[in-house]
Amino acid sequence: MELLKVAAAGPLDPLQQARLELLRARIAFHLARSGEGQVMLLDAARSLAPLDPALSRETYLHALEAAIVTGNFGRGRSIPVVTEAARAAPTPTWPQRPVDFLLDGLVVTFTQGYEAGLPGRRRALEAFLHEPDADTVDGTNGCRWGWLASRTAMSVFDDEALHSLALRNVRLTREAGALDTLPAALLGQSIMLVLSGEFVRAAEQNAFAAAAGAVPLLHAQLVLSAWRGRPTETAEVHAAIDRKAAGPAHGTEGSLTQYAMSVLYNGLGDYPAAYAAAERAFDSEAWRFNNMAHSEFIEAACRSGRQESAAEALEQLTTRALASGTPWGLGLAARSRALTSTGPEAEENYREAIKQLGRCRMAAHLARAHLVYGEWLRREGRRNDAREQLRTAHGLLLDMGAEAFANRAARELRATGEHPRKRSVQPADSLTAHELHIARQVATGATSREVATQLFLSPRTIDAHLRSIFRKLGISSRRQLRELPLPDSPFAEIPRATVDAMAADVILLSGPPGSGKTTTARSLARTYPKAVHLHTDDFWHCIAAGKIPPHLAESDAQNRTVMSVISGAATAYARGGFVTIVDGIIGPWMLEHFRRRKPQPDAPGRRLHYIVLRPGRKEALRRALARTSPGALVDEGPITAMWDQFADLGTLERHAIDTSADTPEAALARVREAVGSGAYRLTR
Repeated sequence: MELLKVAAAGPLDPLQQARLELLRARIAFHLARSGEGQVMLLDAARSLAPLDPALSRETYLHALEAAIVTGNFGRGRSIPVVTEAARAAPTPTWPQRPVDFLLDGLVVTFTQGYEAGLPGRRRALEAFLHEPDADTVDGTNGCRWGWLASRTAMSVFDDEALHSLALRNVRLTREAGALDTLPAALLGQSIMLVLSGEFVRAAEQNAFAAAAGAVPLLHAQLVLSAWRGRPTETAEVHAAIDRKAAGPAHGTEGSLTQYAMSVLYNGLGDYPAAYAAAERAFDSEAWRFNNMAHSEFIEAACRSGRQESAAEALEQLTTRALASGTPWGLGLAARSRALTSTGPEAEENYREAIKQLGRCRMAAHLARAHLVYGEWLRREGRRNDAREQLRTAHGLLLDMGAEAFANRAARELRATGEHPRKRSVQPADSLTAHELHIARQVATGATSREVATQLFLSPRTIDAHLRSIFRKLGISSRRQLRELPLPDSPFAEIPRATVDAMAADVILLSGPPGSGKTTTARSLARTYPKAVHLHTDDFWHCIAAGKIPPHLAESDAQNRTVMSVISGAATAYARGGFVTIVDGIIGPWMLEHFRRRKPQPDAPGRRLHYIVLRPGRKEALRRALARTSPGALVDEGPITAMWDQFADLGTLERHAIDTSADTPEAALARVREAVGSGAYRLTR
């Protein structure tokens, strides 16, 4: 603040004065998260409009975000007021940025309704997903839109975009050292992990954030504790949030708190309390456009004898789910409809919910769909059918650590005459999340000093933690620690499948000669615990007689035959649970061989990714001609001809990655992120 006073004392032109007021507004909102900072942001946006239109639009979005967070608390403006003001934002005269798409999408959403704003929000998400890292992280704004983009992904039920944005936002925020936006980024990733059933990873992330000196992620801890079904722990975090806010939380933060409490009470079976909490979650204007509390409110209403009060929430959830068309939304809507219906209609909806939720990352909701279906079946007198659903629900919930919901399933199982299994004890179960993180680092060979540097602790503190870790695990050396199975880190760059255990992903890694696809595919396969690398050239080499060089026009029928064999092999490996990387010259004209291969009927849905590595023409030719391996194509004519075939991918152009300036390591990292983002998946 002293620096602001110094700056204000000097001669300032109108733009500099407007920027100074913007900085004051940002600081005011960051320190107090009150309505006063929100009003200052809105004033700054108006002042900047004629001076710096692009920055004015960003500031309008910041003001809208502030209104979403605080509502009209503390002299703040309501969302409709801020949105109406934002309609006056300057019209872009430049190539639109992700932030421009997001502002427009949210303004339409809050002024014209959920469905009207859906295309704009999706356009914004697409822009964020494909924005280069260098454009996402800049000296002015850092990664400040990551959390709002993640919230937008949740609002349109896009689990793949949420997963990609949450991981990327945390990574880029850390790399940029943007400590002011790190807590929000970690909150977004924590919620994504919880909904995906990755409770252990979410707990480790929260502990890591605290150890790194970040602002305590109380809301992340609250949501995790609630889904775990731990009332005492949840109450303590809830009280800490109230103390930090100098009273009950307000705006979106207050609604997030009430959402968490509704999850807790639904898990415990205290449906009147869950109903009251979920009802309060809707008090925030912003949460009318957020979908997290709807299913909690509907379940609580139906189970507490207030089924008629769930009608409006059910209609809204169903309308939004149909508009989004995603498995996450359709699954939650089907589960909610099942709770409000009877007979064959209810069963049809329960089955639809399980089918849809099995196709997305939302493993926690999938487990709860099995639970409520099993509860319904038992009350219908179908004990054997109920056991099957309840056994599945209990296993999923127990393994992810949703203790209260698992206990609900266990009680129902006992009522059918079956004794539920107990959770198998793992060596690392006795460790705290912080100890687990340290153990994992040491197990990779890191020294105490290296771990201490990463966690901003002293080597002596790390050694003290190690003594506790050794005692709890019954070991005495780092070598023994390396031999123990430890859970994967939540910060692994390659995301683990949360539901799809029967049919693994197939990744088609293509490109012209010299693109580096084989080197990248070989390295990529080693990053998965269970993977296959299929090199398409090997299949052509199997032709013992009558082979036609595949780059010649007359080889078309032969090439289609070979590609059919390759796609069959890839599908078979995928059905066996292997992540299958197919590496070769696979143009868009060959994709139908893979698209028409169907997963097993009961499989949750194999994901098919298509990634084309495409360095510049000269660079691809240079690399190809430099190859010395036996049988390598080094004829300039066919090489450039094949590059030309990949020069324009038409509607699949977004599947291309320019690797002209990439080292093999950089190319691998970009492919890993592409797979993890879900943005390179093919529809069937």
